[in-house]
Amino acid sequence: MRLLGQRLARVCLVLSSLIDVERVILSGAMAAVSEPVIAEARAVLKTDFYPPVPELIASSLGAESVLLGAVQRGLALVRAAPLDFRVV
Repeated sequence: MRLLGQRLARVCLVLSSLIDVERVILSGAMAAVSEPVIAEARAVLKTDFYPPVPELIASSLGAESVLLGAVQRGLALVRAAPLDFRVV
């Protein structure tokens, strides 16, 4: 668990430094059961790296998060320009 938490912390730190984010949200089917790994990654970020470090949280949407995001994006596109919508 410790090694996985360390790796997650490093990946999140690199991502946050590249795209300048304050929060990394882990989602998908494993998000609900990954709290021990996330807790370890938080501890590693707090003790091994200098601030600012990203906040790590698990999504509560579960396995459907990608599907919900795709549907939301599709609806937003149609609502923004309902007459410009073309099937490609």
